[in-house]
Amino acid sequence: MEEHQLRIETAKAGLFMKFPFFGYIVARLNISENPNIDTLCIDEKCNVSYNKDFIRKMTDANLLAVLSHEALHAVFLHTIYFRDTVDRSIMNFAADLEVNDIIVNLENMDLPMNTELNLDTGKGNNSSSISGFAPDRNSGEFVFIKNKKRHKIKCRNKSSIEIYDEIYPLLKDENLSYDSGKTGNSKGKKQIAEGFDNHDFKEILAEAEKLEEQSKWNETLIGADIFQQSVQPNKDYGGGGCWYGRYIDSILKPQIDWRAVLRKHLIELIPFDYSYSTPAKKSYAIKVYEPKILRKPLGVTVCIDVSGSIGEEELREFLSEVVGVAKAASEISIRRLYWSTEVDEKNDEVFTRKNLRQLFTPAKNIHSTGGTHISCVQEYLEKHRNRNTESLIIYLTDGYIEGDPIMPKKCLAIISKDGDESTLKNAKIKTIKMNNRR
Repeated sequence: MEEHQLRIETAKAGLFMKFPFFGYIVARLNISENPNIDTLCIDEKCNVSYNKDFIRKMTDANLLAVLSHEALHAVFLHTIYFRDTVDRSIMNFAADLEVNDIIVNLENMDLPMNTELNLDTGKGNNSSSISGFAPDRNSGEFVFIKNKKRHKIKCRNKSSIEIYDEIYPLLKDENLSYDSGKTGNSKGKKQIAEGFDNHDFKEILAEAEKLEEQSKWNETLIGADIFQQSVQPNKDYGGGGCWYGRYIDSILKPQIDWRAVLRKHLIELIPFDYSYSTPAKKSYAIKVYEPKILRKPLGVTVCIDVSGSIGEEELREFLSEVVGVAKAASEISIRRLYWSTEVDEKNDEVFTRKNLRQLFTPAKNIHSTGGTHISCVQEYLEKHRNRNTESLIIYLTDGYIEGDPIMPKKCLAIISKDGDESTLKNAKIKTIKMNNRR
């Protein structure tokens, strides 16, 4: 193994130890050496290539930062959708401002940065050969100097598209090139300070390929969050909270208002009992002896249809709804089942507040027989009871099931957008269609 390859592998290991969130993502990048570029490069399918001489210029800490930079380009899907924007160079610049604010200012990684760009000269305010562009650490603002006037752009907690909308009026008439090195296309354009990587989008991906890449990197982002929480559960993110939470929320935004649904369907199920042997806590405050209220633990079972009529998009939507249940009921145990003509016993899992984040990703190697027999869930639940998760049984399905289904009394069926709820309604099962909020 050559020196530059060893440094890359060592950097990957270093990320797992110091920045596990980024280590998880970088481990899934295809990284290779390419003598035909000057710095680093990422393409439409998130393949990362680098020039070994450029790698030699960096300290070990710098290398952690640049790999994390490329990792965020991947999970933020920058390389997939930015080709169709009005001005690619400006969008590339906006993407780097978003990413570098995170890795340098929020994660405190070591990499020199320009916090200003003089459009009159095309130069930044940092002379380092490996520097990029980032907002100021304290203010979250990036400064453009144009016609000797300073223009401050607020970038903190904004997506690259939001930053693009802010900087486009300033840059639209500049005819800039933000491509670096041999892969750049700066002919006839004003070359600005290059930064340390290039975004090489030569190939136009078909819509099916875009969806495949989106699914892959969305799942990677969620997996990185789960890994981070397992390795560093008590990490302090400062006053702003976990910066990547908003990205995950945008991926896993459920359609159903689960707080309202659970309130409506669980309130009547909450059993109350009283014990006079132990006083309620408030007795000490009000100086009146009141009995302690005993409550049976609440829990729901979420049953996900994985029959042959369920496509990948519907499965993703179903999992988003499971996330909605989890967020609305963090104190409730959630049992997750997958079913087709039988229940997948290997993936029968119960999630509580301690491992709730793992509910956000699909189980691996889900077994499906291809057909549909919704009654198999009730048959399975009778044989494999879990009294802590029987308060409500929630089915996620497209509704294409057998006639006269056998289902629990305390159940609710969520029907996919293109599904058919007629059979369940005829069986007098409560249903909610996913394209309707109720």
